[in-house]
Amino acid sequence: MTSSVNAAGPAFKTVEPVLSTPWSAQVGPGDALPEYPRPRLVRERWLNLNGVWEYAGSGAPRRDGYGERILVPFPPESALSGIGRRDETLWYRKVFHVPSEWDGQRVLLHFGAVDQSATVWVNNQKVAVHEGGYTAFSADITDVLRPSGSQELTVRATDRTDASTHPVGKQRNDPKGIFYTAASGIWQTVWLEPVPFAHIRELPLTPDLEGVTVVPKVTGGARVEMIVSEPDGAEVARVEGETGRRLRANLPRPRLWTPGDPYLYDLQVRLLDESGNVLDVVESYTGLRTIGTVADAQGRPRIALNGRITFLHGPLDQGYWPDGIHTAPTDEALRFDLEKTKELGFNFVRKHVKVEPERWYHWADRLGLLVWQDMP
Repeated sequence: MTSSVNAAGPAFKTVEPVLSTPWSAQVGPGDALPEYPRPRLVRERWLNLNGVWEYAGSGAPRRDGYGERILVPFPPESALSGIGRRDETLWYRKVFHVPSEWDGQRVLLHFGAVDQSATVWVNNQKVAVHEGGYTAFSADITDVLRPSGSQELTVRATDRTDASTHPVGKQRNDPKGIFYTAASGIWQTVWLEPVPFAHIRELPLTPDLEGVTVVPKVTGGARVEMIVSEPDGAEVARVEGETGRRLRANLPRPRLWTPGDPYLYDLQVRLLDESGNVLDVVESYTGLRTIGTVADAQGRPRIALNGRITFLHGPLDQGYWPDGIHTAPTDEALRFDLEKTKELGFNFVRKHVKVEPERWYHWADRLGLLVWQDMP
C-alpha cells in the first residue's frame, strides 16, 4: 500500500508493512481514525486533528522546517505512520483552523495518549506538560489562540521505553522472547472540542443492580439534571440536584447487563443555571452490573457478576497490530478482535499490560465482554 499527500515540504508516504492486516489498505491521510474518541462523554461538536503532520525525529527540527511527514495517530515505529523507525525524541507540528461557529466558546485540546512524556505548545505558548504513555490529557487553549486564521500546534515527545522509569507494559527497546517493540509518541486521537464557560468536565458513573449514581465534575453552573433512557429513546428516569452533589437514578424494572444480554441505557446529563436554563449537554451510557466475589459451597471466594458466581473464560489480548503496533488501523479492526472473541464463545478478555483507547472498552460493553485489565 502506498499513498501520498502533497504539502509544504516532502510528501507523506506510507511504509509497506512486513505483515499487513485486512484494514491496512483502508488507512490514508484523509481517514485516520475519524470516529469520535470519547464514547462515555459525547458532545455534538468536535474537530479531529488526526491526519498528516510535520515530523522531525532524533532531535530538534531543522531551521528550514520539519523534514518528514507522519500520519497521526500511528506511532513512528509503525508502517502506517509513514516513518517506520524508532526515535527517542519526536517533534510534531500541525497547522489548524478553529471553526468560526465556535466563537464565544472555550476550546479544549485533547490527546488520547502520547508515549511517554509530552510538552505541547500552541502558537509558541506552552499549554501542557504530561507524563505517562497510557493516559489522556487536555488543555484549554482558548487564551493562546489567534483571533482568526491559522493556528500552530507543536508537540515534543520523549520516549526512552524500558530505559526509563515510566510504566511501559511489554514494550522493549530490544524486544526478545514475548516482549514487544516500542510504540512512541502520539498513538491515540488528537482533537479539539468547544465548550461553554460553564460545562461538564467529567462524568464518573457507578452502576449497580437497581440504577446508576453519578457525581458530575463541572465548571460553573448551579444544578445538574440526568435523564436515563432505553435504547429506543423511552425515558425511564429523570433526576436533578445541585452541582457537586451525588445524583442517583433508580430504574423501574431494571434490565441487567450480562455477556449474554449486554443491555445498555442511554444517559443525557445537562448543566443548568439557577433559572433552569441549559448551559451544557453531554451524552453517555451505562450498563447495570456489579463485579465482586461471593463464597462458593466450600467457602472459597469466587468472582461474581451481578451477585452470581461467573466462570470467566477468555483470551490474553496483547493489543499489538503488525501495521499500527499500539494503534489499530481502523475502528472496524478494533471491533473485529472483540467480535471474534465473542463468536468463539468467550465471555471476557484479559487485556495484557496495555491500556486501550476508550473505544475498545466501548465495544466490549456493547458486544458483551467483561474486561480484566492488567496495568502496564
